Amino acid sequence: MRNILYSLVLLATFSCSCAPERAAEESIIREATVAVEFVIQGQVVAAGSGTIVANNGHYLVLTAAHVTDGSVRYPDAQMTVTTHAEKNIPASLVSKHQKLDASLLSFDSTVLYPVAQLFEKLTPLSEVVCAGYPMNMFLCITEGLLNYSIANTLEDCWSCTADAYPGNSGGGIWYKDTNKLIGVCVSIAVSSDFGYSVPVTHMNAFIPVGVLAPWLKQVLS
Repeated sequence: MRNILYSLVLLATFSCSCAPERAAEESIIREATVAVEFVIQGQVVAAGSGTIVANNGHYLVLTAAHVTDGSVRYPDAQMTVTTHAEKNIPASLVSKHQKLDASLLSFDSTVLYPVAQLFEKLTPLSEVVCAGYPMNMFLCITEGLLNYSIANTLEDCWSCTADAYPGNSGGGIWYKDTNKLIGVCVSIAVSSDFGYSVPVTHMNAFIPVGVLAPWLKQVLS
């Protein structure tokens, strides 16, 4: 098990560090992407990623519902957000859409963070990036191409070729050329031939912003 984890760390480090340097273009992605952590006595017991999508007096973070389910698995844990500039900011759950595997969190800060621009149109074979904090380590931005919708899923998911690792769940999928947010990395439920659904994580799948839009508009209004 240790060798497997070590190999994953090396792979993540290599994949993230080999992306072309686009510091100016990636600054919005870097500053709007956060780590979502559940902490007990200073120890992180569960973690995922998220994206700042609004500021209505509180910063609102879009993430995956199975990430915020950490509060169910660890009821004594404190949910926190870590950004590029701050660590362990207390966060609270605003809304959750279990079927779409999406959640909204809020946190307060005096730091000025950018808000992701949401974009609903999906163009297959466009260049995209996946941003998050895999394995609760560091911000990782990987690149790939937008594929197509995934058949036999229950949430209208799409896929891309940008690498995703454990801990990327809840993080954003962005268009590379415009830095617009088009989706959220999620755990998908694949319909089986036996009449039940099978959850699958970390397979470069995401829920498009267009699918989340009605729920988001209702929550944010």
